[in-house]
Amino acid sequence: YRGDGLNLYAYCANNPVSYVDPSGNICETAANRIMDKVAQGQAEKKEQRQLESYLRNKQNKGGLTSQEQEVAKKLGVSGGNEGSGGNHGVDTDSFYIDDWTGYPDAPKPEGSFKILEGSEYDTARKLANNTNAKLHRQYSHLDGVQIHEMHPVKFGGSPTDIDNKIALTQKEHAQYTKFWNKILREQKGKKK
Repeated sequence: YRGDGLNLYAYCANNPVSYVDPSGNICETAANRIMDKVAQGQAEKKEQRQLESYLRNKQNKGGLTSQEQEVAKKLGVSGGNEGSGGNHGVDTDSFYIDDWTGYPDAPKPEGSFKILEGSEYDTARKLANNTNAKLHRQYSHLDGVQIHEMHPVKFGGSPTDIDNKIALTQKEHAQYTKFWNKILREQKGKKK
């Protein structure tokens, strides 16, 4: 909005931070702009996360429009926010981590998590083990350290993506393992 001498607040429902009014004719929320970008496949990850939060909050407060429901399904958003593993995904096996208490002081994996079990987990774990063994053979500086997947394979993380791997001492790795085991127990407790 470039202004024509009128108060910006009048065009933006008294909320110029959340609303934009490029033409002066329509109040369009920032969320609507991002929803349009999602529909066109052009939304950035940061915008998607902002939109997920917006949709989750709006849904918990009373409901979504049909357009918002479509976008929420596309992004895997549904209501709920339970403790450290609130189930926000349409896929009932997916969940988000809201409480990172006990997680080591390091970057946290983003997005949703899904506990892999049975042959699905066995296959992914075997891929991770083979990839990690190959890395140990290729790089001698990895001798004496353990390779950890930041988004653990057990929780749907990539077993082969090098960007998902970090070298840790056994003591450091134990801190991550302790955190993820806590999340695993919490999630399995919710399924009972």
